[in-house]
Amino acid sequence: ARAICQEPEVLVMDEPTSYLDIRHKIAFLTVLRSLVQERRIAVLVSLHELELAERAADTVICVREGRADRIGRPADVLTEDYIETLYGMQPGSYRAFFGEKSGFRKAGQEEEFSRNLDQIKKLYQTGTRQYHAGRYEEACESFKRAMSQGEYRMAYYSLALMYREGKGVDRDLKKALYYACNALYRGARIADALADDLLQTLEA
Repeated sequence: ARAICQEPEVLVMDEPTSYLDIRHKIAFLTVLRSLVQERRIAVLVSLHELELAERAADTVICVREGRADRIGRPADVLTEDYIETLYGMQPGSYRAFFGEKSGFRKAGQEEEFSRNLDQIKKLYQTGTRQYHAGRYEEACESFKRAMSQGEYRMAYYSLALMYREGKGVDRDLKKALYYACNALYRGARIADALADDLLQTLEA
């Protein structure tokens, strides 16, 4: 806050979002974006969360092995192939379905993982059918079970919608934002506009 009040031309920040929850991370980066757009301040921020860098930055610089490895627009730089190279990730070590890194599975674990994945998909699909049939409380339970078994990002998104609309649950915009941010954090870009809308409504 002191640095901003001094009206600098350049603001340099080292992992400023480290101890914030996802809602406050997004809110903080929104403030930084407004400084760039309204006050024309150049902001240089170091981040480890690629999804936040992709959301907030005009230009990203990826550091690998102690040097600037790639520079450009987030959409051009943060590709799936390059992220694997940047982090030294081998095939099978990233579960795109969940939006999270996982350890290598030993012999015999692959089949169990596939069974769980199928079950989670079925739970989510059941919840979707229940929702469209107007059975909102049952849908909510199905989405929560899918979320608890595998942290499936679309289950988070569906719960965000239900808490925003008050269908099957008491309307709660803070809970809606919590689920929307978790969906976004796990890679559900469809939740981006919903999280923005909820954040603006709560801050109004």
